[in-house]
Amino acid sequence: MKILLRWNLYFVIFVLFSTMTFNLWAANKREYGAGGCGFGAMTMGKDGNQVLAITTNATGTQTFAISSGTSNCVPDKRTMKRRSAEVDYDRSEQLKGFVEGNKMALLNDLARGDGEIIWTISKVYECKNSLLVGRELQKNYKKIVSRVDIDANELSSNIDSVITKSDILSNSCTIF
Repeated sequence: MKILLRWNLYFVIFVLFSTMTFNLWAANKREYGAGGCGFGAMTMGKDGNQVLAITTNATGTQTFAISSGTSNCVPDKRTMKRRSAEVDYDRSEQLKGFVEGNKMALLNDLARGDGEIIWTISKVYECKNSLLVGRELQKNYKKIVSRVDIDANELSSNIDSVITKSDILSNSCTIF
Protein backbone atom coordinates (compact mmCIF):
# COMPACT_ATOMS: atom_id res chain seq x y z
CA MET A 1 0.00 0.00 0.00
CA LYS A 2 2.86 2.38 0.86
CA ILE A 3 4.48 1.69 -2.52
CA LEU A 4 1.22 2.52 -4.33
CA LEU A 5 0.84 5.78 -2.40
CA ARG A 6 4.47 6.68 -3.11
CA TRP A 7 3.97 6.10 -6.87
CA ASN A 8 0.78 8.16 -6.82
CA LEU A 9 2.70 10.97 -5.14
CA TYR A 10 5.48 10.69 -7.74
CA PHE A 11 2.89 10.81 -10.51
CA VAL A 12 1.24 13.94 -9.07
CA ILE A 13 4.62 15.63 -8.70
CA PHE A 14 5.52 14.67 -12.28
CA VAL A 15 2.27 16.08 -13.66
CA LEU A 16 2.64 19.32 -11.69
CA PHE A 17 6.28 19.67 -12.76
CA SER A 18 5.42 19.00 -16.42
CA THR A 19 2.58 21.49 -16.36
CA MET A 20 4.66 24.13 -14.68
CA THR A 21 7.57 23.60 -17.10
CA PHE A 22 5.32 23.96 -20.13
CA ASN A 23 3.58 26.98 -18.63
CA LEU A 24 6.93 28.62 -17.86
CA TRP A 25 7.75 28.39 -21.54
CA ALA A 26 4.36 29.81 -22.52
CA ALA A 27 4.35 32.42 -19.75
CA ASN A 28 6.86 34.59 -21.56
CA LYS A 29 4.27 35.31 -24.24
CA ARG A 30 1.24 35.70 -21.98
CA GLU A 31 -0.04 38.15 -19.42
CA TYR A 32 -0.13 35.40 -16.78
CA GLY A 33 2.48 33.27 -15.07
CA ALA A 34 3.16 29.55 -14.96
CA GLY A 35 -0.16 28.92 -13.20
CA GLY A 36 -2.02 29.59 -16.43
CA CYS A 37 -4.84 31.95 -17.12
CA GLY A 38 -7.89 32.10 -14.88
CA PHE A 39 -8.87 33.49 -11.50
CA GLY A 40 -5.62 32.22 -9.96
CA ALA A 41 -3.62 34.24 -12.46
CA MET A 42 -5.69 37.33 -11.75
CA THR A 43 -5.23 37.06 -7.97
CA MET A 44 -1.56 35.99 -7.92
CA GLY A 45 -0.33 37.92 -10.95
CA LYS A 46 2.42 36.93 -13.37
CA ASP A 47 5.17 37.11 -10.76
CA GLY A 48 3.17 35.90 -7.75
CA ASN A 49 2.96 32.43 -6.16
CA GLN A 50 2.21 30.18 -9.14
CA VAL A 51 1.47 27.11 -7.00
CA LEU A 52 -1.42 28.99 -5.40
CA ALA A 53 -2.49 30.21 -8.84
CA ILE A 54 -2.59 26.60 -10.10
CA THR A 55 -4.50 25.49 -7.00
CA THR A 56 -7.04 28.28 -7.42
CA ASN A 57 -7.42 27.53 -11.13
CA ALA A 58 -7.94 23.84 -10.36
CA THR A 59 -11.18 24.62 -8.50
CA GLY A 60 -12.95 24.98 -11.85
CA THR A 61 -12.57 28.70 -12.36
CA GLN A 62 -10.05 28.19 -15.16
CA THR A 63 -12.51 26.09 -17.16
CA PHE A 64 -15.06 28.89 -16.97
CA ALA A 65 -12.44 31.53 -17.81
CA ILE A 66 -11.27 29.64 -20.90
CA SER A 67 -14.84 29.04 -22.08
CA SER A 68 -15.92 32.64 -21.59
CA GLY A 69 -12.66 34.32 -22.60
CA THR A 70 -12.24 36.12 -19.27
CA SER A 71 -9.45 36.32 -16.66
CA ASN A 72 -6.67 36.69 -19.25
CA CYS A 73 -7.85 33.55 -21.08
CA VAL A 74 -7.95 35.08 -24.54
CA PRO A 75 -6.51 33.61 -27.74
CA ASP A 76 -3.26 34.97 -29.09
CA LYS A 77 -2.94 36.93 -32.36
CA ARG A 78 -2.04 33.85 -34.44
CA THR A 79 -5.18 32.03 -33.30
CA MET A 80 -7.33 35.08 -34.00
CA LYS A 81 -5.91 35.42 -37.55
CA ARG A 82 -6.63 31.74 -38.24
CA ARG A 83 -10.17 32.01 -36.87
CA SER A 84 -10.78 35.15 -38.89
CA ALA A 85 -9.69 33.39 -42.08
CA GLU A 86 -11.96 30.43 -41.25
CA VAL A 87 -14.93 32.75 -40.65
CA ASP A 88 -14.31 34.57 -43.95
CA TYR A 89 -14.18 31.25 -45.82
CA ASP A 90 -17.29 29.91 -44.10
CA ARG A 91 -19.21 33.13 -44.72
CA SER A 92 -18.40 33.24 -48.44
CA GLU A 93 -19.25 29.54 -48.86
CA GLN A 94 -22.51 29.99 -46.94
CA LEU A 95 -23.42 32.96 -49.07
CA LYS A 96 -22.64 31.19 -52.37
CA GLY A 97 -24.76 28.19 -51.47
CA PHE A 98 -27.57 30.40 -50.24
CA VAL A 99 -27.53 32.58 -53.38
CA GLU A 100 -27.60 29.50 -55.65
CA GLY A 101 -30.70 28.18 -53.94
CA ASN A 102 -32.53 31.50 -53.68
CA LYS A 103 -31.42 33.52 -56.69
CA MET A 104 -34.83 34.67 -57.94
CA ALA A 105 -36.12 35.60 -54.48
CA LEU A 106 -32.81 37.37 -53.79
CA LEU A 107 -33.09 39.47 -56.94
CA ASN A 108 -36.62 40.52 -55.93
CA ASP A 109 -35.54 41.36 -52.36
CA LEU A 110 -32.51 43.31 -53.61
CA ALA A 111 -34.77 45.41 -55.82
CA ARG A 112 -37.17 46.06 -52.92
CA GLY A 113 -34.43 46.48 -50.29
CA ASP A 114 -36.30 44.23 -47.88
CA GLY A 115 -37.36 40.64 -47.37
CA GLU A 116 -36.44 37.30 -45.84
CA ILE A 117 -33.42 36.80 -48.09
CA ILE A 118 -31.89 40.11 -47.05
CA TRP A 119 -32.68 39.33 -43.41
CA THR A 120 -30.81 36.02 -43.78
CA ILE A 121 -27.84 37.68 -45.47
CA SER A 122 -27.66 40.19 -42.62
CA LYS A 123 -27.51 37.26 -40.17
CA VAL A 124 -24.68 35.62 -42.15
CA TYR A 125 -22.70 38.88 -41.81
CA GLU A 126 -23.83 39.29 -38.18
CA CYS A 127 -25.42 42.67 -38.86
CA LYS A 128 -27.61 44.18 -36.17
CA ASN A 129 -29.93 46.04 -38.54
CA SER A 130 -31.28 44.12 -41.54
CA LEU A 131 -33.19 47.19 -42.77
CA LEU A 132 -29.91 49.07 -43.06
CA VAL A 133 -28.41 46.13 -44.98
CA GLY A 134 -31.45 46.12 -47.27
CA ARG A 135 -31.17 49.83 -47.99
CA GLU A 136 -27.46 49.56 -48.75
CA LEU A 137 -27.95 46.56 -51.05
CA GLN A 138 -30.87 48.27 -52.81
CA LYS A 139 -28.81 51.44 -53.29
CA ASN A 140 -26.03 49.34 -54.90
CA TYR A 141 -28.37 47.12 -56.96
CA LYS A 142 -26.67 47.94 -60.27
CA LYS A 143 -23.24 47.09 -58.84
CA ILE A 144 -24.53 43.79 -57.46
CA VAL A 145 -26.61 42.74 -60.47
CA SER A 146 -24.24 43.88 -63.17
CA ARG A 147 -25.92 41.94 -65.99
CA VAL A 148 -29.07 39.94 -66.66
CA ASP A 149 -27.41 36.50 -66.84
CA ILE A 150 -25.30 36.90 -63.67
CA ASP A 151 -24.34 33.62 -62.00
CA ALA A 152 -24.56 32.84 -58.29
CA ASN A 153 -20.79 33.08 -57.68
CA GLU A 154 -20.53 36.57 -59.12
CA LEU A 155 -23.74 37.65 -57.41
CA SER A 156 -22.52 36.48 -53.99
CA SER A 157 -19.11 38.06 -54.60
CA ASN A 158 -20.74 41.38 -55.48
CA ILE A 159 -22.95 41.25 -52.36
CA ASP A 160 -19.90 40.49 -50.23
CA SER A 161 -18.02 43.39 -51.80
CA VAL A 162 -20.84 45.87 -51.17
CA ILE A 163 -21.36 44.80 -47.55
CA THR A 164 -17.69 44.65 -46.57
CA LYS A 165 -16.78 47.97 -48.24
CA SER A 166 -19.75 49.91 -46.92
CA ASP A 167 -18.91 52.61 -44.38
CA ILE A 168 -22.52 52.56 -43.19
CA LEU A 169 -22.52 48.82 -42.47
CA SER A 170 -19.08 48.70 -40.83
CA ASN A 171 -20.65 49.82 -37.53
CA SER A 172 -23.69 47.55 -37.83
CA CYS A 173 -22.01 44.29 -38.87
CA THR A 174 -19.41 42.48 -36.77
CA ILE A 175 -17.81 40.23 -39.41
CA PHE A 176 -15.32 42.13 -41.53
